[in-house]
Amino acid sequence: MKPRAKVDKDTILRTQEAMSRRLSDATSELSSNDGSSVDDRTKARKKIDSSSVKMKNTAPKITLHDPKWTDGSIPLDAVSDKLSNIGKEATERRNAAAAAAASALQEALITESVIRNLSKFSEICSSAKTSNPLPTIDLFLIIYEDTLKWKTMAEAVVTNGRDEALLEKSTTHWVDAALATDLEVLKLLNGATESISRMKRTNKPKTLSVVEPSRTSMPKKQSVGASAKVQSKVSPSSPVRCTWSTTESMNETVELAKTLWREMHMWFLNFVNEALDVGFHLFEDQNVASKVKHSSHITMVLSQFKKISDWLDQVGKIAEDKATKEKIESLKRKIYGFVISHMGSAFEGSVSVS
Repeated sequence: MKPRAKVDKDTILRTQEAMSRRLSDATSELSSNDGSSVDDRTKARKKIDSSSVKMKNTAPKITLHDPKWTDGSIPLDAVSDKLSNIGKEATERRNAAAAAAASALQEALITESVIRNLSKFSEICSSAKTSNPLPTIDLFLIIYEDTLKWKTMAEAVVTNGRDEALLEKSTTHWVDAALATDLEVLKLLNGATESISRMKRTNKPKTLSVVEPSRTSMPKKQSVGASAKVQSKVSPSSPVRCTWSTTESMNETVELAKTLWREMHMWFLNFVNEALDVGFHLFEDQNVASKVKHSSHITMVLSQFKKISDWLDQVGKIAEDKATKEKIESLKRKIYGFVISHMGSAFEGSVSVS
């Protein structure tokens, strides 16, 4: 077993201070990340700001135990051999339990992040419109990059082991701070967690039904379509029946991340392909728009094509199957043909699609 490193007071205090700052904005960040409306985010910020003021005025009193009492610095020579041996065994059990807690927290964080991106991707799939693709492109690319980040991190945990994991130090500090304060560090969470709980109760998902999308609202040929054919019911209050297993659970998270990653590839390829078929929102209100406005719109479209081109190059290098690579090359040629047909040579100076 890897020996448990000593944690000094300064480290714990810094961790507590960082937790306090981060958690005071928890509700605001949750509201923003879940894609709520501007009004909803404004209301959430006002609530958390008010909560933060109250927390500052009535700062919770937290007892911080000196690490020397539990890190082996104090010899147990003054007590009986039996009591000393039992105490040393307890210290080993504590170290093992703390390491397991940090490891579980790390896995929970990675899995939580993948699930979050899965939900965001599902929301994009249900709201994207090929008749107006520009807003969807930026949002998709942000979620895709975050998915790739957590997929890579999950694979690193499985491949390199937990002692080499990128998040081990952070999760260990969280556990150390909780132990050194008898879990009183959670007092810093009270205002934020209560607000988050209220938001979750308010936004609790209801029974979901799938509506057949029109041509201009969703790509017809999308890999996620098959799983959306059956009406699904969500029961967030259902009891958790699974148990945590170190290796098995992380492997399952890796598989989830990989599957999501592949689904996102195929969906976006189909989405861009169909957006090109309906004109890529290039000619909207062209009859009534001024030349300056139309020119600005073309510039925006060119910028999006550049982002798509970069994404295609990136995915083309890491695509695992031949079909995906062929689809990428086909879409590149289609984009280039679209640009030549509708925009002339203006695109050539902005992006190279080969």
